[in-house]
Amino acid sequence: MMISLNKVVANPVGSGISIVINLAIMTYVLNMEREQCQCSVDWRRQYIKYFSIVVVLSTLFKAFVNSGKLAAKLPKLISMGLPVLMSIGSIVYIYSMLSYAIKMRDNKCGCSEHSTREFMYWYVMSLILSVVLFVITIMMMVINRKIR
Repeated sequence: MMISLNKVVANPVGSGISIVINLAIMTYVLNMEREQCQCSVDWRRQYIKYFSIVVVLSTLFKAFVNSGKLAAKLPKLISMGLPVLMSIGSIVYIYSMLSYAIKMRDNKCGCSEHSTREFMYWYVMSLILSVVLFVITIMMMVINRKIR
């Protein structure tokens, strides 16, 4: 029986990285909240805080569901509806992190100065760049097939 290297290495590593990144972002936002940083008060701060928790829990859930036959036993509403909701939530999450990091940088908010703020900004920018490159690649593949 052949074991896929992707299943052995990529999923745990990718899941672990996702969990660490989201916990770091959540901790950053929680610290500003605890310090009562007035310039950080915003709906985006709350959204980032709560959706970070959702992403961590979702990642852990997917690790357990995908590891066995549990995925086949889930109702269709959950197996199909949850990814759609997570996709919509993730788009809002990316927008929130980017616009929030820009707001904190532009306002020169002293209590928000932290390496995590810069990381959050560049992390989201790299995600956006990845999506743009992915879309361009797909478009090029479609165009190449139509030309031939």
